[in-house]
Amino acid sequence: MATRSIINNARTVGRVIITAAAIVGNASLMVRADVGAGTDPMRCEALKLRCDSRYHMCLSRCDKVADRRALRAPEDGERVRSQCSNACDLRHYRKLLRLEERPVCRGRDPKPQPASNPQACAAELLWIKANYMQCKGRCHVRFDQRPAFDCDDCVSRCYDEYRADTESTNTEPICGDGPAEAVPDEAEPAECASN
Repeated sequence: MATRSIINNARTVGRVIITAAAIVGNASLMVRADVGAGTDPMRCEALKLRCDSRYHMCLSRCDKVADRRALRAPEDGERVRSQCSNACDLRHYRKLLRLEERPVCRGRDPKPQPASNPQACAAELLWIKANYMQCKGRCHVRFDQRPAFDCDDCVSRCYDEYRADTESTNTEPICGDGPAEAVPDEAEPAECASN
């Protein structure tokens, strides 16, 4: 039952990422005429979202491999997950560095801060929510594998990071007029043992 909810959460994360990319892509079409030669901040942001999506797919594959390994040798599951996650982190970091060198991203501020951009605000909040859902799902998968794993602490750290990122984004200039679409806040997570 918990595995099914993890799969559903992963599907929801995928939909959120696609929605965020679509919002950024539509905004890119509207501002493309104003963009200087070579650089295109909205297209660059869409490429970053695609890169982030691949990163989360990599983490998901790590979870599957670690789950299979844990069935045969429970003590190896976490080690495999950690090594694989570190490889995903390193690959993602290198891809982002290469992306910054592409003409569409070169010469722009890493995080442009327009006075107010409701679409960019909604995309940012959706992305933060997607990160939280995946983080929480990974905690539950580990707990299903090893009941001794401190799932409550793991989920609590995910939630604290989600709240901090959401509050920080809401105070940024791009969210001055609020998001283009309402992004409901996630409720404080229940204890893992009760799920």
